[in-house]
Amino acid sequence: MKKLAKSIVEFKENLTKLKDKEPLGILSLIVIIFLDIFVLSVIFTGLGEHTQQLTSPNQYFPYNCREIFIKQNWTSSNEIDRLQGYILYDYSKNLEVKRMHPVCREFYNKLDLIYDDTQVNDFFMQRRKIQKEIESLNLKASKSRVISQNALLSNISKKNNPQNKPSIMTSSQNQSDKFEKLTSELNELDKKIYNEGKVTELFNYVQAFNSQEIKNLEKEVESFKFWYKYKKFGWQMLFLIPLFIFIYFWNQKSIMKDSGLQLLISSHLLVVVSIPIFLKFINLLLELIPQYFFKKVFETLKALHLVAIWHYILILLAVLFAIFLIYIIQKKIFNKKRLQQKRLSNSACFECGKRLPDKLDYCPFCGTKQVEICSECNSKSYVCGDFCSSCGVKKE
Repeated sequence: MKKLAKSIVEFKENLTKLKDKEPLGILSLIVIIFLDIFVLSVIFTGLGEHTQQLTSPNQYFPYNCREIFIKQNWTSSNEIDRLQGYILYDYSKNLEVKRMHPVCREFYNKLDLIYDDTQVNDFFMQRRKIQKEIESLNLKASKSRVISQNALLSNISKKNNPQNKPSIMTSSQNQSDKFEKLTSELNELDKKIYNEGKVTELFNYVQAFNSQEIKNLEKEVESFKFWYKYKKFGWQMLFLIPLFIFIYFWNQKSIMKDSGLQLLISSHLLVVVSIPIFLKFINLLLELIPQYFFKKVFETLKALHLVAIWHYILILLAVLFAIFLIYIIQKKIFNKKRLQQKRLSNSACFECGKRLPDKLDYCPFCGTKQVEICSECNSKSYVCGDFCSSCGVKKE
């Protein structure tokens, strides 16, 4: 423990002092802090770009693929509407198909063929135009029914014959005829789309999966998600650990050469690189603890809508751990005796910490006795020193 405490104290001094323990100036300290911030931001940026090289679960099996092949939300009654949505609105050719599961890759390859077909695209554009006309017609018909009902009620209340009844009926009939015509055109377009071999091939592919194959797909997706956390962590460590090792050996070499400036910078960079490593370890633990070690507890809290309690527990544990850590640091590493000796080395009162003129027996600020008589040589020696300042004998 003493060796660890000494190492920590020395490392702390390396962060704030140059060669021969020369204190670091304010401007130099500001430059070092800006360097720390810049390097830390570059590390996190590089870490993000490095991690993007790894295929994520959403890239491997995109949301749309899960909806189609696992949830089976494409049916014979809505498949044309779904495909229309892809072709006219939702589909992007910038998807990284090479990263996808073979099932999704095949789906998007087939979709590409349809997307690139000008004639099929034209069919879908006509189809959407007809759908808009039908929507507009339905809206007009709805308004007409309201107007007709209001007029009829008004005439009944006035006990008059409904003179405008023939015109209302004529308008309604025209709308009905137009609706039938548009519906017929829509059905004809659907037949043309179904007759396109590329479209039929896609629909057959989507509907070909049986229940067992769907379960297998679901297991593959869950397995990929499970291992991705570890792959991601390992991939990130592959970026951070070599950097840490390089800076660590630079720091050790600087210590051996007693190179003050290099030691200062390498010590700061060692702390900077340690920050993302520590955060990634914590992040992995926060994912593993609720999902694997306390899975049942977490699921129970989630079912009762009490997930907040889990986070309260984490905060409490963090506070208790911090209290324990501070206690160890203060009692074992930066204890009172060590603080007193540090004040003595700075010619300050070991009790209140204020600087003292030389050869004072008592502190003029707090009145604490600074010296005592050595039992060996009967000379004055500092109270908080381990050895007599006159004869060098170790105090009992």
